[in-house]
Amino acid sequence: MIAGVVAALATGGGGSSGDKVLAAGETNVHGIHYRVVASTSSSEGPKQGAVPLYFNEYVGSPAELVQRFVVPNAKFYRDSVVANLKVHANPDPNPDKTAGIVFSWFHHAGDQTDETKRYVVTQHGIQLY
Repeated sequence: MIAGVVAALATGGGGSSGDKVLAAGETNVHGIHYRVVASTSSSEGPKQGAVPLYFNEYVGSPAELVQRFVVPNAKFYRDSVVANLKVHANPDPNPDKTAGIVFSWFHHAGDQTDETKRYVVTQHGIQLY
């Protein structure tokens, strides 16, 4: 199922046209299905030039785009490499049926140390931890 979302984004469906899909993750939380796709713009520019990073959040089955979240304070570059994108149910009690995102990446290809940030996924959008 992730492959379909990734294919849709790569061809311009479900998000803005020209997205470069980096990674995807999904989980179910008490009957709510969350899917998060990380992407950047596929625009041209310097190899190590900064680019905005997006999380496209889909909820439900069939999945509907809820939010295209511009990830703030993430130093992301054209040659950045995703190390991990994990979407997981937050522990009970979880009356709001939220999930967490753990996203790790290397700023530049060949870097030895990655950066990790955490976010909260709700039925109404993504929030900073």
